[in-house]
Amino acid sequence: MLSVGITLCPATIAAGAALSGPCALGALTLVGISMPATWTAAPLTFQVSPDGGTTWQELYDGAGNEITVTAAAGQFIILLADPSYLWRGVNMVQVRSGTAAAPVNQPAGAMVNLVTRSEML
Repeated sequence: MLSVGITLCPATIAAGAALSGPCALGALTLVGISMPATWTAAPLTFQVSPDGGTTWQELYDGAGNEITVTAAAGQFIILLADPSYLWRGVNMVQVRSGTAAAPVNQPAGAMVNLVTRSEML
C-alpha cells in the first residue's frame, strides 16, 4: 500500500525499444524512480509534452544540459536531491533508456515505475 499522496505511473519500454510510452503525471511531481530487475545498463533521460501528448520535446535544465539520471537494475532512485521545481509543470513524460544522442534498446523490455506525489507547500 502506498502512502497518502504517493502514486505510481508505469513507463513501459517495449523489447527492442529505448523509449517508453507516455505517462500522465497530471498535477503530481516526479519524486522517485523504481527500476526493474531486468534493466540493461543505461542512464535515463526524458521527453515531455507541453500539449497533452501531441508534441514531445527533450527535457533540459536551464543551463542547456539534458536531464540525465544514473540508473541500475533493481534500484530505487530518489529525486528529492534535485530541485523539485525541475519536475513542476511536467504533466506528460516518456522515459528513455540512454540519451537522446545515444539511446540504448532494452532487449527484454522494461517497466520503469515513476513515483509521484502532490506538491506540499
